[in-house]
Amino acid sequence: MKFVKEILTEGKYNVSTPSGPKTKQINAEDIKKYSQVASKMVKSGIKIPAPFKHVTEGKFVTPLEEASESVDPNNNAGFWEKFYVRKNEHGTLSLYGILEAPGSDNEPESPAYKVSRTVKDTSIGLLPGFTDGKGRQWGEHALVHVALKSLMIA
Repeated sequence: MKFVKEILTEGKYNVSTPSGPKTKQINAEDIKKYSQVASKMVKSGIKIPAPFKHVTEGKFVTPLEEASESVDPNNNAGFWEKFYVRKNEHGTLSLYGILEAPGSDNEPESPAYKVSRTVKDTSIGLLPGFTDGKGRQWGEHALVHVALKSLMIA
């Protein structure tokens, strides 16, 4: 199933960095650059994942570059097919994405069900200076995953 998600808006965010947590101001230019770089990555064949956590098995989740690679659907909702920028319902410039999640919203164990019923927010995974397996450098605005934050339903 395909889902459209608002990923990021302009504003202040707490981000993790190698030197520790810091506050980062995300502006309209940043949002446009994240969209441009992520779109180029997808067009070049890189699969940007939608993990349910930023870290899986002790590793920061990074893109998949080979068609034969796959991930556990318990840890990943699918892959982002497209990124674009537009204003949201509040008139704020936002980054949006289209996510392809396997399964259906009638299968409780499927990623599509989880995305349709329990995912409330998204959280981007940035890796400035990311270089893929083919040696391509993606620069400061490399969006390597968009994590889906679940809302637990009892």
